[in-house]
Amino acid sequence: MGQAMGLLRPMNPTIAARCLLGVFFMFALTQEVFGAKEFTPMNPEEIVDTIVDIYARGMLTAEAQA
Repeated sequence: MGQAMGLLRPMNPTIAARCLLGVFFMFALTQEVFGAKEFTPMNPEEIVDTIVDIYARGMLTAEAQA
């Protein structure tokens, strides 16, 4: 619907959804498994907000970002 309204750039929604999951997975992997949280502890809400902000802005058309 967002693509049809011209708000979202044309893209495959299945690929986009998997990419979002990939971003979360890799962040969690580096923080939890590789121990990055010991050196750079972060607020979980800030992590989610930042990832969603970066991801969502990347999907918007230039017109929708203005």
